[in-house]
Amino acid sequence: MERSVANLTTEQLYRKRALDRVNQRASRARKKSRIQELEEEVGDLKKRLAQSEERVKQLECSEVSLRQAIDSARTSLRLIDAASALPAGIPTPAPSTTAAPSANGDHSPIVNVSSPCAEPGQDASHLASVSSAGASSDGNVTGFNITHEGTGFTIDLPFSTGGESPFNFWPGGFPSDPSSMSGFSLSLDPFPPEGDASTWVSQTADIQITDANSPTRPIWERLPLHVNATCRLDEVILDLIRTTRQREQHTGPIPELTGPSFPSIKSLLNPEQESTNNSISNAIGQHGRITMRLPRITEKVAAMYLICTYLRWLISPNKQNYEAIPEFLRPVESQLTIPHPVWIDVMVWPEARQSIITTMDWTEFYDLRELSNASLSVNWPHDDPASIFTARSKSELGLNPQFEQHIRQVSNWTWGSNVSARYPFLNCVPVKDDPSRPSGNAGVMDDSERAERERFKVTR
Repeated sequence: MERSVANLTTEQLYRKRALDRVNQRASRARKKSRIQELEEEVGDLKKRLAQSEERVKQLECSEVSLRQAIDSARTSLRLIDAASALPAGIPTPAPSTTAAPSANGDHSPIVNVSSPCAEPGQDASHLASVSSAGASSDGNVTGFNITHEGTGFTIDLPFSTGGESPFNFWPGGFPSDPSSMSGFSLSLDPFPPEGDASTWVSQTADIQITDANSPTRPIWERLPLHVNATCRLDEVILDLIRTTRQREQHTGPIPELTGPSFPSIKSLLNPEQESTNNSISNAIGQHGRITMRLPRITEKVAAMYLICTYLRWLISPNKQNYEAIPEFLRPVESQLTIPHPVWIDVMVWPEARQSIITTMDWTEFYDLRELSNASLSVNWPHDDPASIFTARSKSELGLNPQFEQHIRQVSNWTWGSNVSARYPFLNCVPVKDDPSRPSGNAGVMDDSERAERERFKVTR
């Protein structure tokens, strides 16, 4: 029998109207939520489109700059070849920044190339520069390096022995597709002879050549020296550096590294192993879940945050990423000059890193990790773990700005006195004992740690 409103009792009618109102409210809420999701998606697509358009402009500028740099490099090489061919007894000018201009207006052997994005006559040598800084022992420039302006990477390349141009490594000439290239600046430098650790002076020109880690380079371009992996953390960091740099060279800047939400707190807390989004945060989160045995979520999140911030600079060593590292975590001189395991770099206290590199037996890493993890504290004054988070959106967590500022102050980090008692050379670290926390048992291993020790046999 067909049911109509006219056949309903007063109580049934009121109940039906109440149910209709609930359904209508739910329907309106669903529509509103869906509209908001679509608006956010449109906004994200517009943002990505603007970023892509900006990237195209950068690539177009880089293409023109590189073409000009190559022309200037060829001019410089012709002058070098001409100078080396002069008869004995005729003096040749030493390369310098004040060399006379060539026929096309470029200065040789050091040429500053103007940017196509700059005003006429405006110096844009920060985009590309060609410098033939000296010669090898037989009087010839033997190699050159390419430095990426955005990341600071320097790639050393030898000159081709089959021709006079150093750009023969581009088969068929300079590539015509700018999308296949990144914005590199070129500088022609002879490679130092084997066995020389830092600097050398050309035998045929009064010019000093410094290595990539020379103190004269900008501090953000000087990277720490690392040995092979000695533990799982080393392996994770070194692998991320290698794979992410390769991906950056092929696809350009990594969105995760340049985005405002790095590191992804959601990925640190709930890593998705197969996800291609936030791959760095996912990898560090996976490591933290497996081997980072910190008893409280506060210290674990703080430690993973510092690792990600430091790792971003190791992958893309530019000024912006370097200055984003908390000052206390920036490398000390011994990290830049003495090869050491990567795990030392993420120790919070610079004095401790110095002492560990110069004094500690690195095979004791596992004992130090056990003791320090048990008592490590950021001394956050709030007991509620949720106080360290804030919601950035419906699907993304962020750090509470007060907590982020708190953990970026080295004075807020401490560990227990038992660590300094075991390792007296680490008495530079502030200590604070918490009776409610276990002291840690150095030397006591479970199966996973025993397997890790067996896999990474550390030697000093």
